Amino acid sequence: VQTCALPIYVFQYQKSPDGSLKPISVPVAAGRHPMAICISPSGKHAYVVNQNSNSISQYFLAENGSLEPMTPAMVASVATPVSIAVTRSGKYAYVTNIASNNVSQYAINGQGGLMPIPVNTWGDACIASEVSPRCVVAVEMKPS
Repeated sequence: VQTCALPIYVFQYQKSPDGSLKPISVPVAAGRHPMAICISPSGKHAYVVNQNSNSISQYFLAENGSLEPMTPAMVASVATPVSIAVTRSGKYAYVTNIASNNVSQYAINGQGGLMPIPVNTWGDACIASEVSPRCVVAVEMKPS
């Protein structure tokens, strides 16, 4: 097993009027190989999938755009998460996992935390997909 001795961070920037980027706060810790970020529809939470640590970092998003880790700061994913999407209602999140060929599903609690949704009595929270899913889009259907 190879481990990384250096911490991994998510850097945060704000666009200046002249178009340049300036840091808005110190970097926040993330898992190994942060791959994609998704902001909740409320604009209050952010989620980062960490490909090489099989996890999802979850943050509170301040009005100035800075990130504060939630408690817990990370939740488990399955093998090699690469993409995340949150439904328009902000109630559910879906993560594609390319090494395990499936999509993980999570409910989002009132504080913005991710909770796996079991799909069977064994507690699995994944739905099988085609080989190496790389993108997910969340769509909510409204009854007619």
